[in-house]
Amino acid sequence: MRARKGMQMAKSRGIRQYVRAPFYGDVAYRVSDTTLHARIGNISLGGLFIFTPRPVPAGEAVQLQLSLPTQPDRPIEAAAVSRWTTDEEPTRAAQPGMGLEFIELRPADQDILKDFMLVAITAADEKE
Repeated sequence: MRARKGMQMAKSRGIRQYVRAPFYGDVAYRVSDTTLHARIGNISLGGLFIFTPRPVPAGEAVQLQLSLPTQPDRPIEAAAVSRWTTDEEPTRAAQPGMGLEFIELRPADQDILKDFMLVAITAADEKE
């Protein structure tokens, strides 16, 4: 079971460093002085993918605020950077959006995210 092996994976030869979990929650993100709202497609301890028709260019910093179902009354705030974008027209295979890497996450917010990931990964393992 992946959850018992840990949530961090080896980082070599293109293998992801963190396990991703599907999660379709709301996120507010701020770029410069503009706050935008989008939907999350997946999340990990290292970052998240959000669906947005206006992804910011790779390398640009954003501020995030989101809530997870394990602690909905305790929003997580994080600094992130855009690492990649998909800006083509929406299709079944790909929707426009961006992959964001967390670059600053308070320890209390890290704990909330870890708790959510453990629940999400355990639930995914039970479905297999």
